Amino acid sequence: MRDRRSLGLTLAIAAAVFWVCFDGATYEPLDRLTLGSLLWWAILFGVAGGILPLRRPGTPALVSGALLAAFTAWTGLSIAWAPSAERAFAELNRAALLLGVFVIAVMLGTRRTASSWANGFALAIAGIGVLALASRLFADAFPLPATAEVLQPDASRLDYPLNYANGLAILLAIGVPFLLRAATHSRPLVLQAIAVGMLPALAATVYLTSSRGGTATAIIVAVAYVTLVDERAAALAAVFAGALGSAGAVYVLLERKDLVNRPLQEAATAQARYAAPLILGFCVLAGIAYLGIRLLLARIKPRVRSALAVAAAALLLPVLVVGVIVVDPVERFNSCREPSAFYAPTDDPSRSHLLSLNGAGRWQYWKASAEQLREHPIVGQGAGSYEAWWAEHGELSMFIRDAHSLYAETLGELGIIGFLLLVASFLVALVTLLSRTRRTAGQDRALLAAFGAAFVGFAVGAGVDWIWELTAVSLVGIACLGLLMGPASSPESDKGEQPSSRRLRITGRAVLALAAFAAVASQAIALISETELRASYSASARGDAVEAIESAQRAWALQPWAASPPLQVALVAERAGELEVARVWIDAAVERDRSDWRLWLVKARLETLSGRIAEARRSLARAADLNPRSPLFADIATAQR
Repeated sequence: MRDRRSLGLTLAIAAAVFWVCFDGATYEPLDRLTLGSLLWWAILFGVAGGILPLRRPGTPALVSGALLAAFTAWTGLSIAWAPSAERAFAELNRAALLLGVFVIAVMLGTRRTASSWANGFALAIAGIGVLALASRLFADAFPLPATAEVLQPDASRLDYPLNYANGLAILLAIGVPFLLRAATHSRPLVLQAIAVGMLPALAATVYLTSSRGGTATAIIVAVAYVTLVDERAAALAAVFAGALGSAGAVYVLLERKDLVNRPLQEAATAQARYAAPLILGFCVLAGIAYLGIRLLLARIKPRVRSALAVAAAALLLPVLVVGVIVVDPVERFNSCREPSAFYAPTDDPSRSHLLSLNGAGRWQYWKASAEQLREHPIVGQGAGSYEAWWAEHGELSMFIRDAHSLYAETLGELGIIGFLLLVASFLVALVTLLSRTRRTAGQDRALLAAFGAAFVGFAVGAGVDWIWELTAVSLVGIACLGLLMGPASSPESDKGEQPSSRRLRITGRAVLALAAFAAVASQAIALISETELRASYSASARGDAVEAIESAQRAWALQPWAASPPLQVALVAERAGELEVARVWIDAAVERDRSDWRLWLVKARLETLSGRIAEARRSLARAADLNPRSPLFADIATAQR
């Protein structure tokens, strides 16, 4: 019965994570808000109704949770000084969703269920990796927009189903520790072979994403897992067999440039027929090789096995030293600072991008955050303010929404206070990981190593890309944080799972219920408003101006601080020829977000159509000031010079 429950929980976790990933990483606001609402409703009913167990989570979970809650609250407080209250409110709901994931992981993660969580993550992430790889190898069987319409012949990087190549690669990298744990601690042996056999498939998928961040993250998490686990010989055997199979799978793709770079052309289809069985063959060989090594290790005495593991690890040191010399980190650092975010065309753009030293503009993104911090050092400019700051102060003439680093963006938007709250919660996790590692062994330590290595991978990935905004990736990362900090990974888990005192239960339930109620209200306001706004867009598209305006006004009634609803009313009124009405509403939108150059541009257009040329010139000049490098305002910039 217990095995059935464990299997059921594993499948439930895998299905939930898989669906969140499959749904475009749940990136769209409506999808994310729906998930957040469901999550916090579950917490509210579970806590208030006594359904969710309330155990002593332990000091690390309380400290880390308090820091995350304070970070969420600070994000909400920044609405008071952010240039766009609408964007800051959106970031509050994003932070609240992740806080809810942490709470659920701490409350439901126990020593008994920890393996189900790990297996569920492994199953879901491996499934996403195989699905992504299949979408490239069997493109004809995937008549979906992500593979048949959106993907163009010159857009070679694989991003299905998350719709972001780097996000897909980093998600797969986060799954590596769970596969390594399954390879060393699953029963029967065939499951171990399957776990190792999945690694070449994931490696091939990461190569097709051409993600340098994903590749680096995969290496980091593998090293972290081997370092943290106590059965290093088995872990190294899994890494070795997986690496050999991965090298073979990637070599198959290296020899088929059309498949990698021009996936919709006929030549790519022909190459896929041969690539698919070859990659499958390397997956099978990796699993068989691992079983062979494990059988060989079983005949060796434990002391000798440990000595071999230490020797193997020691042999990696000179390899790493040589690798550092070859990579030339100083040259790479200088290249990353180059302002160009683009690459010269080649016949193999995926490989060129993967081997490129160019930072793709990240140095400039982070530099803009540093400048934003200098202007607003303590409290930041406000959540969601980076996009407007970059448009006005960034060095490159390109549109971006994020600083491509959670830490850099937090510094600029939430200042030193917000940065310290976020980083402190992560540092507490690392300290807890190292402390608990020394006090655990065997299966418990393998679980701890898997959760810890996966969280390290998320923390590293979030530092070099905007993956924290991909709900699927951040959900797994923060869930690992909760499982790492809570009873699921505690050496004293048996004690930690005991019910707390009556007074503590009442107090804890009251605090959690109040927090859940506030989160539910916040998510619901944003969700209903977004739904009404989408309804307005649909009504406008079919020519129903009255319904479009009424829906936008209902959205505005829910979020009177938002600029999007009055902008929508202004656009609908303009389309209907009601220019005076449109001007009134665009003024309301500008009043609520004076940092958005697009609002000023619409305002200038409406003023021009209304014959208010002097006002239009001032509005156009303001739009140009807020986005001076845009080609739209090139003539204005030339005239000013």
